[in-house]
Amino acid sequence: MVSRKLVVRSDPLRAPSKRSCPHVEVKQQNLTFGQKLQVIDFYWKYMGYLTLEQMVGPLRESGFLTICATTITRCIQQEERIRKYVSGDLTRLRHKRETLVQLPEVEQALLVWIAQKLANNARLTGEIIMAKAHDFCNLFGISQANRLEFSRGWLGAFKKRHGLHQVTFHGERASVPRQYIKFECERLLPILRWYAPWDRYNVDETGLFWRMPPGHGLGTHESGGLKGDKSRITYVLGSNQDGSHKLPPLVIGKAAHPNCFGRNRSVASYGFWYTSNKKAWMNKILWKSYLHYLDEMMGREGRRILLICDNASSHKHDASTFTNLHIEFLSPNLTPWLQPMDAGVIAAFKSQYRRRFARLAIRRDDAGIANIYKINQLEAMKIAADAWESISPETISNCWKHTGIVPRDSDSLPLNTSVNNPTPARDRIPMPRTELDDFNYEELGLDGAYIHPDVYATMNYISQSVATEEELTDEQITLGMDRMQLE
Repeated sequence: MVSRKLVVRSDPLRAPSKRSCPHVEVKQQNLTFGQKLQVIDFYWKYMGYLTLEQMVGPLRESGFLTICATTITRCIQQEERIRKYVSGDLTRLRHKRETLVQLPEVEQALLVWIAQKLANNARLTGEIIMAKAHDFCNLFGISQANRLEFSRGWLGAFKKRHGLHQVTFHGERASVPRQYIKFECERLLPILRWYAPWDRYNVDETGLFWRMPPGHGLGTHESGGLKGDKSRITYVLGSNQDGSHKLPPLVIGKAAHPNCFGRNRSVASYGFWYTSNKKAWMNKILWKSYLHYLDEMMGREGRRILLICDNASSHKHDASTFTNLHIEFLSPNLTPWLQPMDAGVIAAFKSQYRRRFARLAIRRDDAGIANIYKINQLEAMKIAADAWESISPETISNCWKHTGIVPRDSDSLPLNTSVNNPTPARDRIPMPRTELDDFNYEELGLDGAYIHPDVYATMNYISQSVATEEELTDEQITLGMDRMQLE
């Protein structure tokens, strides 16, 4: 949905007469949705300087050989529908008309299921997808007479519609056609322009194996290793573009009150924002609670911000509930390239955690502790809090720029902002004094002393990819499709 307000014109936007569309001896162009968005962006950029008729010339020089004022008007009138259609699947940018499919509810359910499986690094094949299509037909109550065969031909068309292709799994980001990234940047650009850098936020979850021993290291010969400890907590990290406001981390654990926190003290009394569930995953309930917190925070400051996040199933919500937030989802499969937290902020956080964890392990070894890596969750959360605090505004700002979604300096002045650059977060949001303020990191060896890079290399296990989102069941996916149809 297009969130920016349309500029009120003294001459209302209306289709001009046919005289403004002179005959051109060139075959009529049928624009793709990607080209229509380029026309729309051109219009919003120059509408204060050029009339519709004056826009025709520059657009034709740019390659839109048969465009006329009527076409520009039609694109503007259809902008909301075009952006909504394209945001669901970037491969649609190449389409010239909306694709109609049989059994659309099954198709959408399959896409939701595939997206969450790929997010958790599952290996999917054509046979699995075809079998799953039959499963969803059963859940939707579609009879054999009314369902498709889901043959190889259907699979090929399905893959083409949604950009699925054969990939080799090698532990790094899968390849995505460069034009998809470009189109997504162009889609986000007019939205970002409505907000100042300090009002653009990104939030993402990451899993932290907080005490797993290294799987490799330095030595003169092979030796036995320690049993892997996969104790994990999920961190929800977020910041604005210029790094002036790092959001307090939300920590999701498995235990409601870990023993290490003591019987007579709450987790909150230590200064942590902590919650729990059986799998230490983000889910819809926690996400809504997080958004309510952020919405209230911005309301107290009289601000309305842009919040960019991935389109995980746990991030679904009613946008009308949050009056101080404009929440924009990144298109599927592009978050590794375009999400600032994934562009280096989370990696920097984990690197800082590794430094502190390595130093603590060394000090525990000096103290004669047998298992130097077996710290408790409270110690890990204190180290992580210090690691997050150490991330500089420059690091965050550079990660935003690295994604390519940030408007150029000449275009970055906000079109709509309620507050000028706010005061630093430390002054804006006073935090109560807690035990974290008195925590002596020097006693743990966290004094910034130099640690050889080989130590960090042996502890890369903490950066392993791990699921942080709650998966929807097939029944929940089906129910969600039914509700969408009712709406």
